[in-house]
Amino acid sequence: MTHHLVLIDLAGRVSKDIAGGSRVTSAAVVIDPAEATLIRGRLVSLPKWSNCSLSDLNAAVHLLMQHGRGMAALSWDRDTAEWFTFWEEATWVCDLITKQDRKRVSFARPATIARYMLFGSAMAVASSHAVAKGFRDGILDARGLEVIEQTLVIDTDFSGKETVEFLNQIWGVERAQPLTNSIGFRLTTRDLLMKTEQEEPLLLLADYLAGLVHCALVQDPGRIRFPVDRSHAAELLRRLSAGGRLLVKDEKFNISCKALFPIVYEVFGEPPR
Repeated sequence: MTHHLVLIDLAGRVSKDIAGGSRVTSAAVVIDPAEATLIRGRLVSLPKWSNCSLSDLNAAVHLLMQHGRGMAALSWDRDTAEWFTFWEEATWVCDLITKQDRKRVSFARPATIARYMLFGSAMAVASSHAVAKGFRDGILDARGLEVIEQTLVIDTDFSGKETVEFLNQIWGVERAQPLTNSIGFRLTTRDLLMKTEQEEPLLLLADYLAGLVHCALVQDPGRIRFPVDRSHAAELLRRLSAGGRLLVKDEKFNISCKALFPIVYEVFGEPPR
């Protein structure tokens, strides 16, 4: 059975305020679990992206080119009216759920919802890219579907018992997959792990990819301090993209909270303005 190890991380801050920089970027890297020990050994000398030198970044890009089966990054520019509307309405939804459960629920906070969307999109695209590039063994289940098993390793931006339980309900349980099944595949999650880079050095691959894309896309860094300049980041990103295993999505944020929680709006109507 095909087994993908998917590493997921984030660059930038997920908050309502955009004064410190409007962009936030997620990245996912798919590797072969059989190569994990080898890659960890090569990452041991590298610092986090935020403390790297150009030499460190070159080394990380080389590892990504050598071992990345599929890679993806999603970068949002949050300087939109839709971002502030989303934050206010997601806060309203969170308050409704809190009143219903009679306790504060971390999984429904606006920042957690945004991170879930960022991480989920990057993960799905990276995994699809790996499959499209032929990194699979072709083993079929009883229904004739090719099974892709995943171990997801996420940086501990997500925290709280309720949040972990929520993510396990979404990613840790096999759900109906009509579109995936229609093209002959079935995705399953073997494990969902929340780790720091110290606990799992492999997360540095996603840390460097998220930082690289983030740096290359920020037109005016202002007060943001990057470890390398934008021109070097853009050139390395071009090299990494040339291999055909990386897809970068650069989007203006335009997601509606109502589209995410339609039942809440059907029951409670529109939030107060």
